[in-house]
Amino acid sequence: MMNKQEFLKYETAKIHELIAERYNGEIEVRQAAVVKMNDQKLNGLSFSLDGNNVCPTIYLDDAFEAYVNGTDPDRIAEDVALQAFDAGRMAPSADTIEQLPDLSDKRLALRLLESSRNREFLKDTPYMEVGNGLVLVCDVRIQESSDGCFSTVVNNNLLKVMGREKSDVFRQALKEAWDTDRPVLSSMEAKLFSGDETNLLDHPEPAASGMYILTNTSGIHGAAALFYPDVQQRISEVLGEDYYALPSSTEEFIIVPQSMGMGPKEFTAMVRDANRSVVEPGQVLCDSVLKYDRDAGMLHDVTAGRELGSRVSERMC
Repeated sequence: MMNKQEFLKYETAKIHELIAERYNGEIEVRQAAVVKMNDQKLNGLSFSLDGNNVCPTIYLDDAFEAYVNGTDPDRIAEDVALQAFDAGRMAPSADTIEQLPDLSDKRLALRLLESSRNREFLKDTPYMEVGNGLVLVCDVRIQESSDGCFSTVVNNNLLKVMGREKSDVFRQALKEAWDTDRPVLSSMEAKLFSGDETNLLDHPEPAASGMYILTNTSGIHGAAALFYPDVQQRISEVLGEDYYALPSSTEEFIIVPQSMGMGPKEFTAMVRDANRSVVEPGQVLCDSVLKYDRDAGMLHDVTAGRELGSRVSERMC
């Protein structure tokens, strides 16, 4: 059996061979090690297709696990080659990338991360602090279609190419957040059991269980929705009381009204247990439980006993 490095070398050569047979034009297949969210270092292959300088990357860490569990490496190569074709078709053209300095028609989206879990990732990524080690970073959505969305993190190099200031980019992202990827507050039992995803921010109604899920329309990096302008206050208006916000993952928060009766100790134990046993490492947000105080109009970290400002727009760098 091949070790991981031997597997990566074999897959690189095999996939290059498959693509050369089936795809016209100069094809370059390279091994790529990339630091992703939560400082995960992933191994993959980057593809330059048809002279397109925008290189989609397909990661092979799960593929190696499949190989260890008995999947034929040639079958894995076939699957990855097919993914490369699809990624190549979705990738924007070089002309599209050259237009990036003019972001007038490009949409910006937000991700919420914990800085202590992302020290390497944030070295080259502009971010905005929102309190207690939580930060927002921006994505630029380069190309969107019915097939999906091609986006990339706004890193320092891209910021320079854009010719934009960090504060200006975050101001745009926050201003457009509700339109780019609308916040969605759903009843937990309705979403999980009946498929009803009525947005309670637009149509308030009580939940039988008293628990809610906050994400965004796409469901991608949806935890950031808690820090969209006015969202924290809007949730309190829907619930009519203070509430706890439990980080389920980078994709969503679980919202629990204070009247449910449980407190910070129980919620913190739940979050920490889930982060260590259920949530994928790359999707862990943080161990902290947050609480919104309606009277103060502020969000507090009740795990650490510190306060987070609810008025995110005032935290511009």
